[in-house]
Amino acid sequence: MSNNLLLNHGFEHILPNQLLIGTTVAKPPSNGAGLMLPASPPWEIWSNRNPADPIPEIQVTAALVPTSLLPHSPHSGPHNKHMMLICTHGERGGLVQTWTPAVPYVKASICVYVLFGQVGIGVGNGGNTGLGAAPGAKSTTTGQWEELTVEYQSDSAPANEFIVYAIGAAGACFCTDNASVVSVT
Repeated sequence: MSNNLLLNHGFEHILPNQLLIGTTVAKPPSNGAGLMLPASPPWEIWSNRNPADPIPEIQVTAALVPTSLLPHSPHSGPHNKHMMLICTHGERGGLVQTWTPAVPYVKASICVYVLFGQVGIGVGNGGNTGLGAAPGAKSTTTGQWEELTVEYQSDSAPANEFIVYAIGAAGACFCTDNASVVSVT
């Protein structure tokens, strides 16, 4: 196995002048989905809700995907100081990171602490990530840490994206730490 393909996999680097809180207020594309910056780049936030849609005020607020960096977790390791908190109010929203060059075979994992809802991970090429499809790739409990894992292998569509998304229409609120995607040779 090789080095971690993800940058800032322990959520240690924060945006300048951020008080450990990333607000995902952004102008999403007109299709209602969009990438926004969380508190810890180069991670990005994906939201399938468009805050500009003519919906009631409470739903506009819910369409945002707030992120915060919190003090380290039991899974942080000796060098990590932070973990990321993400709260979504809809399905298929959460963290995403891409890398180049794409690689044909990877193993991915992340520790999650789900406060409510369910969370899944996926890895693949572009939007074809198989969210929560593999055994061990979606959370099974709330209120405790668990490690989600997935493998991906494809010579025709090598992996270049890792996602950690809410599964289900109600969304999810969860903490993440120790993300890893490694190339298997």
